[in-house]
Amino acid sequence: MRSLEFMSTDYLENPWPLYAHFRREQPIWWSDEIRMHCVFRYEHVQAILKDPRFTVEFPFRITEELFGRTLIDMEGPEHLRLRRKVAPLVGNANLAIFAREVSEPRITALVRAAAEQPPMEFMRAIAERVPTLMISEFLGFPLEDERWLFERMMVLMDHLDGKRGNRQEVSDVHHEVSAWLDGIIKRLLDEGPGTRGFKRLIDGIRDETPETIKILYWTFLAGGIETSMCLLGNAATVLARNPSWFEQLATVPTMARSILDEVLRFEPVQASTVRFAAETLELGGVTIKRGQAVNLLLASAARDEATFASPDVFDPTRTLSNSLSFAVGPHACVGKTFTMMNAEITLRTLWNTWQGVQLVEDAPAVIRGASFRKPHALFLKAKH
Repeated sequence: MRSLEFMSTDYLENPWPLYAHFRREQPIWWSDEIRMHCVFRYEHVQAILKDPRFTVEFPFRITEELFGRTLIDMEGPEHLRLRRKVAPLVGNANLAIFAREVSEPRITALVRAAAEQPPMEFMRAIAERVPTLMISEFLGFPLEDERWLFERMMVLMDHLDGKRGNRQEVSDVHHEVSAWLDGIIKRLLDEGPGTRGFKRLIDGIRDETPETIKILYWTFLAGGIETSMCLLGNAATVLARNPSWFEQLATVPTMARSILDEVLRFEPVQASTVRFAAETLELGGVTIKRGQAVNLLLASAARDEATFASPDVFDPTRTLSNSLSFAVGPHACVGKTFTMMNAEITLRTLWNTWQGVQLVEDAPAVIRGASFRKPHALFLKAKH
């Protein structure tokens, strides 16, 4: 039986051959290293995400330790009620106004300024900044706190990604951000509704307690900054290697979302997610005991040849109604439209600013990561 080391260079940088082996030979495999059943096939991953016998709730879940209570770790009627309350705020109508008033002008200014002195290190100049700035605008944060907030969130997210940092530092950062959020929420509640054309998150949840509002604010921070940064980095890398598709994203509006959906399938932002068995059950001939964790390899499912024809080929013309990139079921990403909209604006602006984008030849980009996958540096220049 083959083993898999989740922090090995082979896995971090090129997991695809390993995933293919496990899908074929050991589709549900117990890892002694992480003490979880690892699930590799699309059919099994999708089934677990939709099955109420698997839950996100667990007394010692690390995300709750890092961020406090969020929608990420909730189940049941309260989880559903809060999702329904947030949905109109991140729906197409409100976000169309947000894009016009905030995303388009701010992202355009940021990209054009960064593009003035090529080559551009895209991750630092753009991918780190756009998600934090857009979430700050939507949540009502002071924009001057952008860098402070990003750096503190990365301490927490790096711990989640398996980069074992100082536990005291992680705890201190959590309490620091938590106290900062308390002050922000109090100020926003005292201010009352603004005169913007769009609704910020606070404008739809003012009738909730400060504690509940904080749950939703932590949800956007934990679920939005790192994943959006990874999407931007992965998309810029893949599209710079496929310039005809980059040009179509920038010039054919009806193709943009299909191209980004295929980027998410081809180079998934999130490699895996965890669920817990609420009862003892059998899946694919394997008994999973009550309370055991299952590690759902989303990235493996995205390249499953039983679901996607030629899965190792980047092909935005494929139909992706069955994509798991933003999960499915009760925990499907509530901010998907927000993330995709800002990514589309960013990449379109970059292409149009330079009239073409290419990788810097002597600075190869490597997409890697345990839980979250992205290039750690990405040097781009205009295509002449």
